[in-house]
Amino acid sequence: MLHFPERKLRPGVKSDTTRVLWARRPPRAAVVFVHGYRGEAIGTWSRFDALLPMSPKAADYDLFFYGYNCFSSNTMAEASLLCDFLTELHEDGGALLRKSLALADVRPGPLSYGEVLLVAHSIGAIVSRRALLFARQLRRPWEERTRLVLFAPAHRGAVISELLAELEGAWLSFFRAGFRHMSPLVAEVAPGSPSIVGLEADVEREVARGARHLLATKVVIAEVERVVSNLKLHDLDPVPVVVRGSTHTSVCKPRPGFLQPLTEVEDVL
Repeated sequence: MLHFPERKLRPGVKSDTTRVLWARRPPRAAVVFVHGYRGEAIGTWSRFDALLPMSPKAADYDLFFYGYNCFSSNTMAEASLLCDFLTELHEDGGALLRKSLALADVRPGPLSYGEVLLVAHSIGAIVSRRALLFARQLRRPWEERTRLVLFAPAHRGAVISELLAELEGAWLSFFRAGFRHMSPLVAEVAPGSPSIVGLEADVEREVARGARHLLATKVVIAEVERVVSNLKLHDLDPVPVVVRGSTHTSVCKPRPGFLQPLTEVEDVL
């Protein structure tokens, strides 16, 4: 086996849902998977946790499945927390390693990542890009050593918010108001919202200033998409790769006979 078994990143911290598969040999880089709306650290990426560790291309990568609140929080707060997490990986990753691995599974050598690959789905793409914008503003020394692979990114907004806005009738209006109260993300990521428009402007500005790492290395989209727009955020983002027969939720879930989501990530390792 190329990796230790999957485990909690912070044992004993109930609120932390991030999972990790540590490489058995000292890694040169890390992959951080960032789920989308109401997603789960592992569940959104179903089978990536089982299939990617078997790939020789992933042998010298630590694999993190980042868990966060993508329902009742907002993208600004969660992007700031993701930025903090990435800083911790670079500045104090050794401490995380020692606390997470059992004594019998001690890995030799120091922990230093030459690169972090952010693999994000849906709203997770907004959170990831915004985290890199924060890192740039804070002058984090690691910010240019990152790359983005985006699955069904919600950079142009989430269509589900438009569907909720069109609901009619008194009881449906009540439901809509309650849902919006519980999940402010519904309004925040609506197409044309200040958050969506602001993200596009911020990325445009910083790319013009030389921040090429804010551009996606790869964009993977679903063939049947009813939740987000497949339009690119930036003209310099790559031509999207389509996963045939996939939907918004299945586009990032490899399985036997449906391995393209896996190979799209393997190809950039």
